[in-house]
Amino acid sequence: DEGNFSLSLSVAGVQRAVLRVERDGFAVNFRTFELTPSADLRVDAVLAPLETLACAAGTCASPDGNLQIADLDPTFSATAQIFNPTTDTEAFPGNFEDDAGNLLISGVFSYVELKDSDGNGVDTLNAEATLSMEIPYATRSAVGDEVVGNSQIDVPLYAFDAVSGTWEREGSGVLVDGAGALIPEDKLADIRGGTFGGAVVARGSVDHFSYWNVDWPIESHGCIHGQIVDENGQPANSALVQVAGATYVGTSRPRVTSENGIFCAEAMRSEGSDGRR
Repeated sequence: DEGNFSLSLSVAGVQRAVLRVERDGFAVNFRTFELTPSADLRVDAVLAPLETLACAAGTCASPDGNLQIADLDPTFSATAQIFNPTTDTEAFPGNFEDDAGNLLISGVFSYVELKDSDGNGVDTLNAEATLSMEIPYATRSAVGDEVVGNSQIDVPLYAFDAVSGTWEREGSGVLVDGAGALIPEDKLADIRGGTFGGAVVARGSVDHFSYWNVDWPIESHGCIHGQIVDENGQPANSALVQVAGATYVGTSRPRVTSENGIFCAEAMRSEGSDGRR
């Protein structure tokens, strides 16, 4: 009744685990972490309620319009939730990293559930749909342009792999304004500086649904190294350590201390080579 749970697993060596928590009417919550044979971890999960999207003629949109899916089968219905990475960190699936080990700065992410006319869940589409997610003001300073010189702002799209518990790059999108018009490259500085007026929307083609994310990978990062001890000064074996960003959006992958209480947690450097936090 209090929402508590306990799982006992057989573990050999160091193994990655993906915890999946789901409830009807809520976005699935995924937590990714590494286990050791002696680990005794507390892993909390927060479930975010889904909104019913208004669907007509193959287009479904959230009540406030910050999430839209076009080019769908007109018989589909949808529920979804869009998240602000600065305020909804606990809802972020897995960790702020991709399958190549790069740390990620998230601009916006969303979760979508589709159903056909018979009420059956639809994960993979027969034809690509167009997903549009509005980037909140709080993360616009992280926006970058992948392709320079083509008169548009290209942004990376990532999908969450529920089996591996990591984010995988799946194509690119472009930035458009609230009316759906392409935002030209020369407006990038205004977007990052907070002076661009109106909505900034990431739009791209997708062929399946669950979690999608607009991210910027950062290859340059460091390691926070230390030791955890208990109240008696003894090394704390199997303590769970996670680093949360203060000047960037994101958290490190949870690390479990060794027998001597030592840990090394990856963290974003304060400034990237292009000036992004």
